Amino acid sequence: MGEKEITIAQALRKIKDLKGRIARHSANAMTSVTHKTNAPPAYAFGAEWEQASLLVEEMLELQTRIAIANSKTTVDYEGKSRSLTWCTKKLAEIKGAIAWHNGLQVRAQKTTIEEEFEWAPGASSRARVATEYTCHLPEAERAACVRGLETKFIDLNDLVETENHRTRI
Repeated sequence: MGEKEITIAQALRKIKDLKGRIARHSANAMTSVTHKTNAPPAYAFGAEWEQASLLVEEMLELQTRIAIANSKTTVDYEGKSRSLTWCTKKLAEIKGAIAWHNGLQVRAQKTTIEEEFEWAPGASSRARVATEYTCHLPEAERAACVRGLETKFIDLNDLVETENHRTRI
């Protein structure tokens, strides 16, 4: 490819920088696309858009090199050889599972009872009614489940990070 060999970790940092630079040049182009003829903007639309486009090409090259390396590089995870591509997808799934579990409306115990006032059929006033609720994942169990997922995330992320610092693209 002719590009300087760098690690995946270095390439990821470079991509982050490129994204910031692309955003700045794109914003400069956006604000300079139209202006009063006798009041030129601080930045030239064409030059800013061209620079953003060149940076996008550089970013795509790095992203492609990372994708190729990720598909070829493997680590041992839970007794199986897994590609870094699989690992990054698994990390995203674990992160999603953590968010999903944290978003569940749970109760403190498996069974709880709440008293509510409801209109009874044919009654002139509200009556106190006890309603029993069942929670299939009480709060403490959910917390333990989330802790387990967070541990899996940390362990897998450590494997990926270590390999990212070793693998050259």
